[in-house]
Amino acid sequence: MASSILMAKIANDPDFQKRVEYYMTRKALAVAAQTDPLPDPNDEALIQKILRSNESVRLWSVAACTNATIAAGTHAGDGSTIADGDLEYQVYQQWTAFKV
Repeated sequence: MASSILMAKIANDPDFQKRVEYYMTRKALAVAAQTDPLPDPNDEALIQKILRSNESVRLWSVAACTNATIAAGTHAGDGSTIADGDLEYQVYQQWTAFKV
């Protein structure tokens, strides 16, 4: 498993943050389009924060880097070898924590 220092560096990498932001936006749009069940007020608030760029991409990036699967995918030391599917899954899993 990668060290916490390496994971913090990856979380602060602009390219990694762009990837996280992409999945944040994708999740926000998916939740906004839900009809059954409809998004709750906390979902709506987070959707608006993400789509208006008022949500901390850095914080979501740090949170993603705490996942063991993400840490295991850091072969290049810059986050470029973290599989898109793994990153997407992790960002989607973080939704409930950040919507509170």
